[in-house]
Amino acid sequence: MKHNAFMPPPDLRLSVYNVSDLPESDIWTLGKKRVSVPQNRTLYGRGELTVAAVAQVKLRVEADNDPPRHADICGWPEEKAERKVLAMQLAQQAKLRWAPTD
Repeated sequence: MKHNAFMPPPDLRLSVYNVSDLPESDIWTLGKKRVSVPQNRTLYGRGELTVAAVAQVKLRVEADNDPPRHADICGWPEEKAERKVLAMQLAQQAKLRWAPTD
């Protein structure tokens, strides 16, 4: 995966969703509902990470469940270069899942 997918926005809270116990079809439905449609984007795939992988790079996952299953990856350093290193480490740990073709 490319590290840019894991670079946090200016507020340093990278939006993620907990999909650990969802069937595959429900994961894609969630992605379309929460990412693709509201942001007018095509959903090509997703990167899956564990909370342990996030903790391994000294970041944390903060669940707020607003909307349901939502969380943020937090604890990013102020320096952009340092954030890039962490994003690259997350990208190495992530499993890329391509969206099903309709």
